[in-house]
Amino acid sequence: MGLQNVGEEKHNENAVTFEEALESAGTGRFQFFVIIVGGFMLLSSYVAVGAVAFILPAAQCDLNMDSEAKGRLASIGFLGLIISCHLWGFLSDTLGRRYILLRCLIGDGLLCILTSLIPYYSIILVLRLINGFVCSGGVISVYAYVGEFQPDRSRIRALMISSMVASFAYFSIPVYASLIIPGEWAINLYPGLVFKSWRLYYAVCSLPSLISALMIYFLPESPKFLVAKGEIAKAIKVFQRIHKVNKKEGEFLANSIKINEEEKVAVLNDKKNKVLAFLGLMWDQTAPLFKEPHRKNITLICLSQYLTYFSNGGMYLWLPETMNRLAIYKNETSNESATFCKVVQYKSRDLSVIKETIQLNDIKDEEEKTCSDSIDFSVYWYLGLLGLTQSINLGAITVLSNLFNKNYLIFGFTLAALISSIAVLEINITDFVAYNVSLLIIFTGAVIPIINSVVVEMFPTNLRAMAGCLTLMSCRLGTVTTNVIAGSLIDTKCNMFLYFFIGAMGVCLVSVSILLIDSLRSEKQNTSAA
Repeated sequence: MGLQNVGEEKHNENAVTFEEALESAGTGRFQFFVIIVGGFMLLSSYVAVGAVAFILPAAQCDLNMDSEAKGRLASIGFLGLIISCHLWGFLSDTLGRRYILLRCLIGDGLLCILTSLIPYYSIILVLRLINGFVCSGGVISVYAYVGEFQPDRSRIRALMISSMVASFAYFSIPVYASLIIPGEWAINLYPGLVFKSWRLYYAVCSLPSLISALMIYFLPESPKFLVAKGEIAKAIKVFQRIHKVNKKEGEFLANSIKINEEEKVAVLNDKKNKVLAFLGLMWDQTAPLFKEPHRKNITLICLSQYLTYFSNGGMYLWLPETMNRLAIYKNETSNESATFCKVVQYKSRDLSVIKETIQLNDIKDEEEKTCSDSIDFSVYWYLGLLGLTQSINLGAITVLSNLFNKNYLIFGFTLAALISSIAVLEINITDFVAYNVSLLIIFTGAVIPIINSVVVEMFPTNLRAMAGCLTLMSCRLGTVTTNVIAGSLIDTKCNMFLYFFIGAMGVCLVSVSILLIDSLRSEKQNTSAA
């Protein structure tokens, strides 16, 4: 097929393994900086995804959106992630982690700014699709990039710290929204566009991506990727830089690094038919994941992530809208007892006390209707507190992951999420609506980074980014599915919407139980062999 593996060069007898080279370079300041940069890159992806949640209620009048239109806007970016994920996983495994991250982060930031300047809903949808396409490349490479600078003993902890840093996005998004979106100013930039506060907010959301791009510009390519690609000299220079930054005593003496034959990176070597060679190489990067010994693991992980994101994404992206409706319900009914569904279906089209009126495009016979795009201020602070709680929760998970089998944690949090989803449906106390929804988001949010860290440990270097891309594809497919369902059902068949959540977490519990059993069996076999 015109494919070959790189890294065929011979090694001298004194060559060290990658882990030995990493230990010799030391662990310290350099790895810490990589962890923080990785966390900030993940944070930028969370902002790109989560920012739209505040756009839904704030822009509903300007873009004339009903619940179905909001569902499309919330999910279209994830569709871009899905259709591009496989491509980015392949490119990350063949061109390099840093190479892809730098370009995707810049593209993501510029697209956010461009989208804020577009007045038409249909064009914004297209740009959100493209934004999702570009953002995908940044997300799938981060875990591999950060993990490949860390020694085995601290890799999971490093990835969890990066996730904890990224989780501050859940706090910063509502805080910045509360400072910008309530502004009542408007600027006529050009015919057809009135630049309002929500547009400024969306433009500001480009900053994390652009700052992340600047930070990774000063970092090197993953040394493990360079070794797998056969570029030993470049890898040694990276190790020397790590050694110098960490200020480890002595000199970095290794002059050759052994290449793991199973982790070599494949490259194109077909001048006649580059398209077929490209597709063949992509297939060669994907097919091993669906063969033994990886097939069962990749299937269970993809299924678990799909179902977890189905519940987490479905609730989180609709949370500002839901909490806004809750605030209206409590203000207008004197806090009368109600279930989640009764709250969200209460005046579902009129989302707040009227603050601004516009004439809708579909009004017939010049009948004037009013539309409100205001968000109750309590919503911002509620979501900020929830985001802070998630950050603290991830800090606790980072500690727990070093004390317990990670599969125990995944099982426990999934079980808690299932119980929370049942509580959202059944409990008929208005004040508990927000608590139950929050617990569902917190517990599902706890599962996600643990599974992501497991992926880095479970698969070899040459398949790691592709495995990450398949799990990410599953995640985003779950989010797209639930947001389309939410837009169609939340105003009319809310109970059915929640039954989907309960069913998803029930099946997810079965899936993670199998992973737990396999993990315990593997530990027992390793203990017996020792």
